[in-house]
Amino acid sequence: MPSKKVTSYQLLYIEGVKQKAYISCWDQGQFQGYIDFYEPEDLPAPGLNSNGSLHLAYPVARLDGIVQTLREESPIYIQVITSGSFTTCRITTTNEPVGEQEGLAM
Repeated sequence: MPSKKVTSYQLLYIEGVKQKAYISCWDQGQFQGYIDFYEPEDLPAPGLNSNGSLHLAYPVARLDGIVQTLREESPIYIQVITSGSFTTCRITTTNEPVGEQEGLAM
């Protein structure tokens, strides 16, 4: 299960291609991977890139929630998990106290 820590990110909106936006993820200047956003019918499988970085793919409707999570939580990890022929992606945090800092971006 490849897992990469994310301490900074860059957001790019795109038009004219199937990919509608992406977030490039970094940790201390080291590229960790992309979180790509597509219309549901164009959603590719997540995976591991040849350079070891991760490729996560989500429906564009999830963009705002994921950006809010990146703004409010730390540390963040991106993961790609393969089980048999099924591959999925995750964005996760570590354990934190209940109610800590929740909703501050509202």
